Amino acid sequence: MRQPIQLFVTVPSEAAADAIAQLLVERHVAACAQVSSAITSFFWWNEKLDMARERLVLAKTFDDLFEDAAAAVREKHPYRTPEILAVPISHVTRDYLAWMNKSAPQRAPS
Repeated sequence: MRQPIQLFVTVPSEAAADAIAQLLVERHVAACAQVSSAITSFFWWNEKLDMARERLVLAKTFDDLFEDAAAAVREKHPYRTPEILAVPISHVTRDYLAWMNKSAPQRAPS
């Protein structure tokens, strides 16, 4: 069985978040993607503590599509080192999982 995952991507603007979310769903590498309202991120960059106002893209997909989804994110992402991470979804209803499988079909082996 395919492992459902939730992808997390932070971006600097609503426009970038919308473009990435739309691309993920258009390419069927995510079943759906949501864009959060503004968040504040604190992180180390260039050896100093930094802060940024960002948006968070949350996408539901599968582990076998992670690399394709990450490649799509990189196409549109303005950061040199974008946050692209995923966590397994441990529980999901059967009907939602069936919809996810239909919306983000398994890729044929290369």
